[in-house]
Amino acid sequence: SVGAVSVGVIDYVANISGSTNAYVTGANRTSAAGKIDILATDVSTASPNITQVSVGLLTVGTINVTPTISRTTQAYVGDNALLTAANHDIYIKAYTVSTLTNNISQVSVGAVTIGVLNMGGTISANTLAYVAKGADVAGKNVTVEADATPYLEANVDQVSVSLVNVGAMSVKNNLQGSVEAYTDENAVVTATNLTVDAEMHVAANRQHSVFTDLFYVGVGLGVDVATATSEANISTSVKAFVGPRDNATLAPGDQAIAVADTLTIRALATEIAEAKLTGGSGSLIANGNNFTPKAAITGNVEAYVGSNAQLNARNLNVTTEKADAKTR
Repeated sequence: SVGAVSVGVIDYVANISGSTNAYVTGANRTSAAGKIDILATDVSTASPNITQVSVGLLTVGTINVTPTISRTTQAYVGDNALLTAANHDIYIKAYTVSTLTNNISQVSVGAVTIGVLNMGGTISANTLAYVAKGADVAGKNVTVEADATPYLEANVDQVSVSLVNVGAMSVKNNLQGSVEAYTDENAVVTATNLTVDAEMHVAANRQHSVFTDLFYVGVGLGVDVATATSEANISTSVKAFVGPRDNATLAPGDQAIAVADTLTIRALATEIAEAKLTGGSGSLIANGNNFTPKAAITGNVEAYVGSNAQLNARNLNVTTEKADAKTR
């Protein structure tokens, strides 16, 4: 609650950052008589629910209610490491669950001049599982898997404005980052089956990846509002590959990836974005200039064999699958 003052920026902050890593370091020599699991699991949840934002007689440059989750999760075998599990399985997996729910039950603004009123949130998560350059991995069934399940929601139940000048009022949610599974250039894998799998999913108990809802905008007399925006944006990269990411930087090695049965390279992404902006009687929709919900999904889903990669396999499956839905 803010009274009769002049304020540059009001911030409501909730940020989660850092990394989770599981790995065998470079130049390490590891041999196991049984299976080997290298698992990195990161579960991050931010729920900065605000019951009321009340502003009185003042001038405010910007009000921000924009929490973030920025995490990196990695499971890997490092450069030039040797990892052997004889006739047993090797599982290298990075798994991320990122949940950000930003719910504001009421924003009440009196006789105010506000430059920008920002609400929403950002998830920027990178999930990586890989066998690094020059590493040598041998096992029965070898799986390199990166899996991410993000959920980002912002609900503003009511924005009530009276004698106000507002430059821009927005609820914007942004989902960013990458999911990658790969065996890098000159990495050697000897296995009966090798699976390199990168996947991004909608959570089982959710209907969206990103959901933004500016539910009600009520405006009194003498108001001047330039824009009101509800946005749900997804910009992610999902990749599974064997060999160099782009152009080769090393001369081909003496050994190849040797798979007695099936080598599977798969990238899958399911992403759903929805944005809603609903106004009541005397709302901004009736009085303003630009009030539009926006939902956008961009980014790539790729599965490939890189240049100069050396492969020997009975069966090779390279597949991509992308399922998008955006509504507004």
